[in-house]
Amino acid sequence: MECKKILIIKKDIISSLTVNIPDDLDKELNNLKVKKEEFLLNTLKEKINLYKSDNLQSALAEGYKNNYKENKKLENEFLQADLESWYDY
Repeated sequence: MECKKILIIKKDIISSLTVNIPDDLDKELNNLKVKKEEFLLNTLKEKINLYKSDNLQSALAEGYKNNYKENKKLENEFLQADLESWYDY
């Protein structure tokens, strides 16, 4: 598979990255008529944010699962109080 190298260098960014892109993706990217650097940087930012969001969702789900028994116990402890207050409405 043929690949083209793209070197991304921004003046205000310290790091640089050389990426090998398969020819078919390079052609598609060229067909989009966008600046490759901007497109790739924006795509990386979006993927990083998505990754962070997915990790947060997983952490929340794990937390809910781990606290299920304690939450159920508290729910049962306050069940009577909830029912008593309900009649006041």
